[in-house]
Amino acid sequence: MPHGTERGLSRRAFVKAAVAIGGSAALSACLARESSPDLPQGPDDLSTLPSRQHAWNEFLALGDNDNHLGPRHRVLLYLRYGKEGTPTRDDRRQTERALQALERAYPHSHDGLLFTVSYSPAYFDRFDESLPESVDLQPVSYTH
Repeated sequence: MPHGTERGLSRRAFVKAAVAIGGSAALSACLARESSPDLPQGPDDLSTLPSRQHAWNEFLALGDNDNHLGPRHRVLLYLRYGKEGTPTRDDRRQTERALQALERAYPHSHDGLLFTVSYSPAYFDRFDESLPESVDLQPVSYTH
C-alpha cells in the first residue's frame, strides 16, 4: 500500500476532510497523527504574515485578466462560546493558539489557508450595556 494510504485515504485527503468536519481541533489531531505531513507548511515566524484582516490579494492567484481568484475551497465554521459572560483570558489565549496552529500548518495562499474571524451580534448580546468604547455596534435589522 502506498505511503500515507494505510486507511484508504491519502494524508492530504484525510486532513482536508477532518478540517472541514472538525475545524482546528481536527487539524491538531491530524498533525499529531503524522510527524511530517505531506502538505506545504505555513511559516514558523507568524510575524511574516500580514497584521491586518483581509490582506489577501498578494497571496491570491491571478486569472487570465489579472483579476484575483478566490480560494479554491471555502469552509465556514460557526464557533459558539459555550460559557456564560465574558470570555476569560485563558479562553482568548486558547482561541489564539488554535488559530496560530492553523497559520503554521498551512501556507498563507489561495492553495493554503486564508481566514477571517468575525463576531455576530448574538456574541455581544451576552454583555451588559457597558461595552468597551472601542466596540461600535451598529443596530442590526433582519429583513427577508
